[in-house]
This record gives sequence, C-alpha cells and structure tokens, in this order.
Amino acid sequence: MRPFVRLLIYCAAAIFLWLADSLLLAFGQGLSYPDALWRFVPATRLLLRLGITLLLLFIGVLRFTAHAVRKREIIRINKADSGAWFGRADSAKKAERLLYHSLRLATVLRMRPREKDKLRQLCYCYDIGMVGVPDWVLEKDGGLTHDEQLLRDRHIELGAEIARQIPQLRRIAPLIACHEEYYNGGGAKGMYGRSIPLACRIFLVALIYDYYTQPHADGRVLENEEALDELAFYSGTVLDPDVFAAFRRLMSDKRLGAAVAEHVFAPE
Repeated sequence: MRPFVRLLIYCAAAIFLWLADSLLLAFGQGLSYPDALWRFVPATRLLLRLGITLLLLFIGVLRFTAHAVRKREIIRINKADSGAWFGRADSAKKAERLLYHSLRLATVLRMRPREKDKLRQLCYCYDIGMVGVPDWVLEKDGGLTHDEQLLRDRHIELGAEIARQIPQLRRIAPLIACHEEYYNGGGAKGMYGRSIPLACRIFLVALIYDYYTQPHADGRVLENEEALDELAFYSGTVLDPDVFAAFRRLMSDKRLGAAVAEHVFAPE
C-alpha cells in the first residue's frame, strides 16, 4: 500500500469514528444529528473524540513523513555508493538491481538492520577486486581456460584485501571474501551451509537471478518464472534451499512483493 493511500485511510478512519459516535449519541439522547456532531456533546465525550482523532491523524502523518525521509536517505546513500565505486554506468545499474532483490529478500528473512547495511555495501563493492584482473580475461568471449579462471578468481581475495585497507569497507571484507561460496562447500574457500554468512547466501541468489534475467553472452534473457526454474536446479548445491524458497515465494506472490516493497526502495 502506498504511503499516501495509507495517510488517507488514517484520515478517513478519524472522520468515520467521529461521525459514527455522533450517530450513536443522536440515537441515544434523541438529539438532531448536527447537534450530536458538536454543540450538545458532553465535554468528556468531546475530549475523547478529539483525542482519538488527533492520535490517528498524528500516526498517519508520522508514518507518511518517516517513509519519505527513509526513502530519500536510502536513495542518497545508494547514489553516493554508486558514484564512489563504479565508473561504468552498467556496473552501477547492476549493483542497483542486486541491491533491490537482496534487500527485499533480507526483509522477508527478517535480517537485522545492521546486517542489512552490510549487505547493501556488498552489493556495490563485491567486485572491487576486479581492478586486479587483466582486461583480456574480463573481455574474453566464450569460456575461460583453467588458468584464466584462476586469474579471474583472484578478484575475490584481492577485493577483500582492498576492503580491509578502507575504513568504510573494513567490516564487509569477510563478506567480499566469501560472496561466491557454494552452499554445498564447492566454492573456493570450501565454506558450506550456514557457516557462510547469511548476507552472502542472499547475495548469491540475487546475483544468479540477475544473470538469467539480464542480457549476457552465454544465453537468452529469461522471464521471471523461467529464471526461478533455473535457480531451482542450484537449490541445495550452490544456493541455500531455505533462502531460495523465500526468494521464490517473494517473486511469485504479488501480495508479499507489494508488502515488502514498502520497506525497500529501488535506487533511481
């Protein structure tokens, strides 16, 4: 539900309660309805009406204002991160998509705010170590050889090392170091199951989903349900099955998606 619509509902509820109580008073005391609205209302009853009306209006305005402030702040932070760490527009756009899917999933999984903030930084800085990978490896068409793949995989440890040297990123260095770990232990570090931080398990679901739903050299762009079917093959091996199940429910249930969207804002 949109914040403005919710504000209107609070206003309508305040008016309805006043009118409904006036109707009860008119029937109970034999007053005309206009008199029951204001003129001959007992002082205590009038104060109660005013108190309830003002409380509803205050809550409505407070929630509307908090929503607007939170949205503006998140967009400001996201834009700041995008400008700081990415020189290419396509990289920034990808980070924004990953942020959107990751934070929606984190909300469904009830991740704590501090951990959500780390996840937000991870979405923008996970590939910061790519600066140390040769351009000819990154730009190569087709599959990589074993040695080329080893060169590319160096970006994970390099990215974690870079993050350790930057005070603002130091706390997410461990997340960068294991953001490509597989749930069954098949990643570079051999971490498995819940020993992998939840932020990384969430991020990997968003990363693979984005791969299938965006143009890439290795295949066609898939629709939402097709992409989810592809991800289902990785559930329990590459992806945490519980995290994937929550993501599938989120992406398939429009009502749940709309409810979560109230707490997560896609960067502009």
